[in-house]
Amino acid sequence: MTEENGITEIRPAETPSDRSPAVIAREINYIKTQTSGLLNAAMAQANRSCFEIGKRLCEVKEIIGHGNWGDWLENNVSYSESTAQNLMKIYKEYGDEQIDMLTGKSKLEIFEKLNYSQMVAMFSLPEPERAEFVENHDMESLSTRDIQKLIREKQEAEERAEEAEREAERRIAEVKQLAGKQAEKAVDDAEKKAAELARKASEEALKAARKKAEEAEKAAKAETEKVKKAQAEKEKAEKELSQLRLQMDTAKKAEPSEETVRSIREEAEQKAKQEAETVLQATLQKEREKDAARQNPNALEINLLFGQLQINVQQMSEKLKALKKENPEAGQKTAEKIRKGIDSILVTYFGYGVEYEKV
Repeated sequence: MTEENGITEIRPAETPSDRSPAVIAREINYIKTQTSGLLNAAMAQANRSCFEIGKRLCEVKEIIGHGNWGDWLENNVSYSESTAQNLMKIYKEYGDEQIDMLTGKSKLEIFEKLNYSQMVAMFSLPEPERAEFVENHDMESLSTRDIQKLIREKQEAEERAEEAEREAERRIAEVKQLAGKQAEKAVDDAEKKAAELARKASEEALKAARKKAEEAEKAAKAETEKVKKAQAEKEKAEKELSQLRLQMDTAKKAEPSEETVRSIREEAEQKAKQEAETVLQATLQKEREKDAARQNPNALEINLLFGQLQINVQQMSEKLKALKKENPEAGQKTAEKIRKGIDSILVTYFGYGVEYEKV
């Protein structure tokens, strides 16, 4: 057994009897242990050299400038610009020795066990996710292709998740839009239904009012006939009074006694006055009852139309409020037009108000 350049060489014993299977197995395991240690040390040194080389490339690039960079790399270190760029990026993004307060480790401690190809493959991950990726995977057992596959699968999963989220948001928006349209349609249907019910109620009320007006007109005609009849009776009584006076005059000519004439005259006058007063009082009472019971049909219909106008004005006010909320300027202009229109109607049809230009 001899040692040369740090490697222990095991030479077989010259006596064949000493070469038992157990001895040979021990020699093989010893060689494996030494070789594994040397390989691990060499790999660790190679990995750390990436940081050291990247650091020095950053330094020299500042000195020679960008224009001479490619020629300098080729003539002095035999690197392509892409390889040099990767080495500098490894130093900048993985070589920080400052301890992170959350992990208790520096970036250099986390990434120095990765080889050059693994660290380059990690560039495709966002910087905040790299340390977590290294901590969650057995990097020594992963090849560069394995790392690229895992990263690609992770990114594809994230893209699918984002797509699913976008699809969910799109469907939620569609549901909200559909719900909004349904609600709007329900409101419109309710408004139309309310307007139709109000119109029908107004028409029915108007019909009822017209019917009452017709009945009142018939009653008025009947009362008029009664008045005419009372007037005829009054005229008849006056005629009878005239005839009685004529009889009195005739009796006077026959020279009845003064007391008889006076008695006849007083009796006739008293009777005529009573009959006339009775007819007049009955006529006045009937007129008073007729005025109290009868209502002007036009006034009744105007009241109904005014009630419908109030409903329309209320609906127009609600629509105007909604318009002002959506578009204040348009709402204000519309309100001004309505005000001027109402003033114009008051001037044109009712004879008062302030007249404006036509809108």
